[in-house]
This record gives sequence, C-alpha cells and structure tokens, in this order.
Amino acid sequence: YVLAKFFLSLTKNDPGRWTNKAGWLTTDTVCNWKGIICNNDQNVTRIVLNDNGLVGDIPTEMSLLTDLSHLALSKNGISGTIPTEIGLMTVLSYLDLSKNNIRGAIPTEIGVLKKFEKIFLQKNDIMGNLPTEVCNLSLLKELQLSENLIVGTIPEEIGKMTSLEGLIIKGRKGINVMKGIIPSTIGLCTGLQRVEIPRNEFSGSIPSEVGMLSDLEHLFLFENDITGSIPSTLGSCTSLSQLALSQNAINGTIFSEIGLLTNLVDFIADSNEITGSIPSTIGILHNMTRLKLNNNEMVGSIPTTLGSCTSLQDLILDLNHFQGNIPSEIGFLGRLEILSLGLNKIGGRIPSHLGKCKNLKTMILSGNGEISGTLPSELGSLSNLTHLNFMDTGLTGTIPSEICSMQKLINLDLKTNFEANCV
Repeated sequence: YVLAKFFLSLTKNDPGRWTNKAGWLTTDTVCNWKGIICNNDQNVTRIVLNDNGLVGDIPTEMSLLTDLSHLALSKNGISGTIPTEIGLMTVLSYLDLSKNNIRGAIPTEIGVLKKFEKIFLQKNDIMGNLPTEVCNLSLLKELQLSENLIVGTIPEEIGKMTSLEGLIIKGRKGINVMKGIIPSTIGLCTGLQRVEIPRNEFSGSIPSEVGMLSDLEHLFLFENDITGSIPSTLGSCTSLSQLALSQNAINGTIFSEIGLLTNLVDFIADSNEITGSIPSTIGILHNMTRLKLNNNEMVGSIPTTLGSCTSLQDLILDLNHFQGNIPSEIGFLGRLEILSLGLNKIGGRIPSHLGKCKNLKTMILSGNGEISGTLPSELGSLSNLTHLNFMDTGLTGTIPSEICSMQKLINLDLKTNFEANCV
C-alpha cells in the first residue's frame, strides 16, 4: 500500500514519467522493484531512485516504512514540503532530497531521528530557519543545505553535533540570507573536516575556537561580511588544505603561524582589508598551489622564501602596496602559471631568472612605475606565455626579438617608450 501510494504520488498518476519503473505495481515482490532494497525479513530498508523522473509530493504515508534507513531521491522534480511525519521514521540514517523543487521549512521533527548520519537537501527552495532541533542529531556527519532560501543564524547548539564532519551551507548568489556570527561553539565539533558557508551574510570575526578543529580540511567563508583578523589559532588546523576568505572585510595581518599549515594547497583571501606583510614562514608551504591576496592593503616586500613554494601555480598579489624588487627566487617556481603583481609600488629590474618559469602563461607587472631597466631576453624562453602586461612601468629600450617570436603570445601590453621592433 505505501509503495503504491509513493508511486502514484510521485508520477502524478502518469507512470510514463519515470525513467525506470521496472517491477513497480506488478505482482513481483516489492524487493525486486527498481530502487527498492529489503532486509532478510523482506521489509523495505532502502529506496534509491536518484535521477529517475520523479515528480509530485512525498506522501505522508512514507512514515509507515518503519525499517527504512536510506532514502535517496536526488535529481528529480519532487515538489511540496518535507512531511512532518518524517519524525516517525526512527531508523532513518540517510536522506538525500537534493536537486529537487522542495519548498517549505525543515520540519523540527527531524530532531528526534537520533540515527541520522547524512542529510543532503541542497539545491531546493527550502525556506525558514535552520531549526535548533537539528543540533540534537549527535551522530550526524554531513549536513548539506546549500543553495536554498534558508535564513537566520547557525544555532549555538551546534556544539552538540560532535560527529559532524561537513557543514555545508553555500548561499545562492544574491538570494541566500543566513546572517549572524559564526558561533564559538563550532569549536566543539571536533570531527569537522569541511566548513563551507560562503555567499551568505555572516558577520563578526572568525572565532578563535576554530583552531580546535584539528581535522579541518576546507574552510570556505568567502563572500560574507566577516570582519576582524584571521585568528592565529588556525595554525593548529594542520590538516587544512583550502582556506578561502575572499570578499569580506577581514583586516589585521596574516599570522606567522601559517607556516604550520604544511598541507595548505589554496590560500585565497583577496578583496579584504588585510594589512602588514606576507610572513616569511609562508615559504614552508611546499604544497601550496594558489596564493591570492590581491586587492588588500598589504605592504612590505615580496618574501624571497616564496621561492621555496615549489608547487605554486598562481601567485596573485595585485592592488596592494608592496615595495622592493621582484625576488629572483621566483624563478625557482617551475610550476608557476600566473604571476600577477600589478598596481603595487614594486621597483628595480625584472629578474632574468623569471625565464626559468617554463609553465608561465600570464605575467602582469603593470602599474608599478618604479620598475626600471630593460626587458630581459630570457623571458623569450617562456614558450607557454599568452599574456604579458608591463603597462605604466619604467621599463625602457627595445622589445627583445626572443619575445617578438613567442608563438602563443596573445596580449602584449607595453608602455609606449619601448621601441616597436616586433613585426
């Protein structure tokens, strides 16, 4: 009866809508129907019908499937709300309703389902607050609510979710409106590996208690309203591989303890109000592939220790107040693809060692009026270079013939006091 109701409700009485309906509503045992898995007692324990053309509402009668532990209905056209009767499905541990058209609020009754381990509700039209009752799910490992219409704050009670590994609430560009501070109690979720809450309106500072998350791998806070400095306690998060903080109002300096994050691959903190210099300890980060600090208020010289970041592919430091020379040690970065240092106060000559960066595709030094001397001919050996911009620098002389003959060069932007000898 329950599965018949399920079928009729999610076909809108048009069985032809389903991509695969093998066995459904036939005399064959329900355990042989497409997407149905049973236990030894022939009771339904799993329904897996992802991307199968389901449309309509989830019937309330689903609560009668008291042995159901796994419900996976993602990538369909399911509408309506999550029935409050879900609170009666006491063995449910896995729920995936992502990428549907579900609306309404997350029912508070979900908080009584103590066996829940994973909830995937991303890419729907779910509204309302994140109910505090969700924080009663002490076994929950994954909470994925991205790209909905959820509002309100992250409850302080989140600290009770000691098994949580992934908290993922990515905002829908221009719509999502989760606000408030990131509660300090998040530090009690010591199993957290991923905190991904970008494109919201979270404010306040990053709590220092984040440093208690020793298993943290991804911290994505970009496109919020976060202020304050990056806490030095993050240096204790030695598993961290991706730190994305761009487009906030973060200020203060970069903590010297960043050198402890030896697993860091991406450090992206552009478009903030960060001051001070790049700490020399950054040279310890041999696994880092992207360093993006453009559009801040940083000063000082580019540290020579960056030459030890041998995995670096993108070095983007535009729109700051960096001074001094371009370190010749950057020539040790054999994997570097983007070197963008425009609109700073960098001076001196362009080091010929940059010609050793054989993978370089883009070099932007424009807007540094103190850069002087001539273009080193060694740059002509950068056979992968497509974009070269030296506008508004103090470079003089002729363009070396080696650069004129670069096969892949698409854009060559130079100041007019160069002699135009390229044919």
